[in-house]
Amino acid sequence: MRRPYPLHVHISTLFLALILLVCGVLWGIGYRLSTALLETSASDLTERISRSALLEMRRTIEPAEVITRLLSLQPATTATSLRERLDSLEFLRLALDSSSALSSLYVGYDTGDFFLFGRIGHGSESEAARVPSGARYVVQSIERAGSGPRGRFI
Repeated sequence: MRRPYPLHVHISTLFLALILLVCGVLWGIGYRLSTALLETSASDLTERISRSALLEMRRTIEPAEVITRLLSLQPATTATSLRERLDSLEFLRLALDSSSALSSLYVGYDTGDFFLFGRIGHGSESEAARVPSGARYVVQSIERAGSGPRGRFI
């Protein structure tokens, strides 16, 4: 015949089961709440970072867009010779100096000509070694009139 367990063993087992059940429920609730909190926090942080990145991109791009619009109104965009294009150097210098994000401004022409005005120091080290001391800007021009393309660095 089987001998039944004493009452205090039954009560201890019942309390142990109840404690384990309550701990499990509390763990589940805590897990769900912490997961929701982490998801909300990550979402807010991502939103703030994206707004900050967008603002920084706008700060970088908008000056270039404005300068591009203004450059389209300059005589340099319709000039047919290097001499005429050089008449716009003061505008190009002011435009380039107005935004640290810009390293150069250039115009391409339907004829295949090319005109670039840029800061010195954004090229390779070998290019920087060939630059005269005190020079801050470079002009690169390619003209296709006459016998063939003629390139110049000023």
